[in-house]
Amino acid sequence: MEWLTSESRLIFGVIQERHIVIVLDFGTAAPTEFDLCREALSMVLVEQVTQIAKFNLIRAAEDLMKWQEKSAPVSEYTVKSAVKWLWKLDHTTAASSTTPAGALVEAMSDETIEAVYYFVVGDIPADRKQLLVEKVSDGPRPVNTVSFNAREDETVIFLKELSRLASGRFHAFVEKNYYRGATGPALKCEEDGKGLTAQNSRKVKGRMPLVAGVREDVFLIWKELEEARSTLRQVQNILSESHQPDSADGIIYVSFNSYHCIHDQFLLFMNSFECMLI
Repeated sequence: MEWLTSESRLIFGVIQERHIVIVLDFGTAAPTEFDLCREALSMVLVEQVTQIAKFNLIRAAEDLMKWQEKSAPVSEYTVKSAVKWLWKLDHTTAASSTTPAGALVEAMSDETIEAVYYFVVGDIPADRKQLLVEKVSDGPRPVNTVSFNAREDETVIFLKELSRLASGRFHAFVEKNYYRGATGPALKCEEDGKGLTAQNSRKVKGRMPLVAGVREDVFLIWKELEEARSTLRQVQNILSESHQPDSADGIIYVSFNSYHCIHDQFLLFMNSFECMLI
């Protein structure tokens, strides 16, 4: 469970597909927050993208910016190249109300990919929301949305709904102390956060915003673990009942030996399963 909620997975969620495009929507991020986003995305590239097969990066801007024309095979060289491209991006690139939707349409047009990840920094202006819904709803590829440092609950709620309409998944993250020099309302997040080490070794602490609810992947793992524990309790109850006085034909003793074997195997499975989550 700790693995699912640490490092780049805390910020971005878990990349589940083998072929993806990440669309970057930096919005009106301040320079320090822009750097923070690039640190976070660099972690995603190094920790998670290195484990898949193909990827690409597209920045939502007035003049669409692509790392590669089409998704490229993952290798040490291509990941390093993508990180360098990321850190060469200009903070002041112009954008319009239609650029995020256009970037998502372009990403979905790549027939070699399985899904798009839409990484959104800050809030989404109201005049962009309807166009985004129209472009990604029932699109050719699922769109997974990632909210980063949203100031308004409405942004988180909208992106969660957008991912549902686009047959994708949703994730959200807010930095606990936010970035230096920030303006605007304080971000709503839980009291104690996990930490990640960015490129400049600065600790960035944060959590999912409360309005985002529980992460689906974490909930599913917890649910499976609870079901396994329930099954273990049932096996233990059967074993306990097997200690009752034996019947004349000895059937209970035979059953007890079988259940004892099952019990030992189940305990071994549970120990292995819990070790995977640590």
